[in-house]
Amino acid sequence: MPDPVVTAAPNALAWRLGRNCRLRPAHLLLGVCAAPAAACVPAAVLLALGYPFVALFALLDALFVGAAVIAYGMHAADTEYIEIAGGQLLLAVHDGLHRSVHRWNIHSVRVAAGADGSIELMAPGGTYRLGRHVAAAQCRSMFVELARSLETARSATAPAGR
Repeated sequence: MPDPVVTAAPNALAWRLGRNCRLRPAHLLLGVCAAPAAACVPAAVLLALGYPFVALFALLDALFVGAAVIAYGMHAADTEYIEIAGGQLLLAVHDGLHRSVHRWNIHSVRVAAGADGSIELMAPGGTYRLGRHVAAAQCRSMFVELARSLETARSATAPAGR
């Protein structure tokens, strides 16, 4: 379960929902590309001996493996970061090369459970689907915790007389 953590902002609650990737892209690149890179050495020797197709195959193999690792690496660090602090809700989404940061007043934000098990955050400007990178059970727990935290924060910042 993504537990709330105290951030730099005083009295803030934050959640980080990210992919459960065991290898960092650099480690994957090193591990997966070692074999195609090593194959380039005998391919270069065979190219020098007059066998260009072996070198071409080794080069294409290395290029395709490298492209696959880059495609994986672009999404390995996908993250959704949610923070409640100072009457504001911050949402930072990192999805491949796309990065977006949104900030709203907590009174203008609503959360609901999505039909697919995700969390729907309804705010001015649109609806955002969260929890795409975590298991459905974790997402349900996160939804309950986020809704409870939003209500607590709203009641703490409500004007007197309400």
